[in-house]
Amino acid sequence: MNEEHDSIGARLEGETDLLMAVVRAEAADLFRFEQPEDLVQHIKLRVIEGGATFVDRGDMAFRGWLRTIARRTIADRRDHWMALKRNSGPILSLSFGQSSSGSERPMPDDETGPATWAARRETLVLAMKALSLLPEKDRALILAKVAGEGQAECRSRFGLSEEAMRKACMRAEERLRKTFRILLNS
Repeated sequence: MNEEHDSIGARLEGETDLLMAVVRAEAADLFRFEQPEDLVQHIKLRVIEGGATFVDRGDMAFRGWLRTIARRTIADRRDHWMALKRNSGPILSLSFGQSSSGSERPMPDDETGPATWAARRETLVLAMKALSLLPEKDRALILAKVAGEGQAECRSRFGLSEEAMRKACMRAEERLRKTFRILLNS
């Protein structure tokens, strides 16, 4: 099995250009969220994870299998980003919210117009990147809060006491704000 993964890994490295071509052709809408190289890495990870299901029938079949996994991965990443985008209002509120240091940054204007829409889109992209950079548990806590899950449901899901849950939520929100500020100022 390990030998199988090594041979798939070696063949996969030889097909990086093919994967990059698929990404550039089919995932241009995701480049505002992720770099093409990162998408290729997601695809390679999926290929290696799914290596046990591959039956070698030659180079053409291998390339077809790679394209199929690439398209599925791109669709999954698109679904991921669009789901985050749908829930963006509360996440943006948390990102811009008052930090423990007391500083507060205003949210984008409620006015309409090309400049405002561009600023909102850029802010949303930064907030989604900040969320994706959080540790898994913090991201899950933020998404649970945004989804409107109750405290009791969250406590049982994460196995935390009431006080521990409150502190974990505060830390997750503060990390989101800090990460967002770092991205905003870079």
